[in-house]
Amino acid sequence: MSLKNGLFVVLMGPDGSGKSAIVDLLQEFSLQHYQNTHHFHWRPGLFKKPSASTASAEETVLPPAENDYKYGFFISLLRFFYYLMDFIVGYWLIIFPKRYKKYLIIGERWYFDTIIQPYRYGFNLPKWFLQLAGFFIPKPDLVILLSADPTVIYARKPELSVDLIARQINEMKVMLQSMPNHKVIDTGINIDITKKNVLDVLADYKQG
Repeated sequence: MSLKNGLFVVLMGPDGSGKSAIVDLLQEFSLQHYQNTHHFHWRPGLFKKPSASTASAEETVLPPAENDYKYGFFISLLRFFYYLMDFIVGYWLIIFPKRYKKYLIIGERWYFDTIIQPYRYGFNLPKWFLQLAGFFIPKPDLVILLSADPTVIYARKPELSVDLIARQINEMKVMLQSMPNHKVIDTGINIDITKKNVLDVLADYKQG
């Protein structure tokens, strides 16, 4: 299997949905089919976090409680535009060149998660505003939503309530409806079957 260009794939899913296991799988897959791998969480990382005192929740281990905003509106707005530029400029300076060097670029969450749970990143901003800004964000080649029964995900990682996990999965599915290159994969089954399904998605994308 040979590819003319690289691939920018984004993994979505609540905490505990299996993103780490699939990242490991994709990195193994990359060794055979791509020149190299580039993996990142949430944003490209062109810009550093503002400071230790105003660190983004992207570096925290545990997500904050829903709607538990650390910053007021104006600080949130300034922080948001700072990170928005990271998504846009970082894509063109970091991700785009690697796509044409035959890299497999693996992004976890991407800008989509900013809309799903803005409180995770300290953005106390209206959802319509975040959705509007999303039109300026470059889209990945392929999005894989890792889903499962909310009770199964909660048993793996009891950081979010079952109800919130269910709501996030539903919001992610609705968000992706308008994107042609997306797949939903059930990670609540046998891990080997899950991995096979992911590899099948990559093979189908290449053939398409």
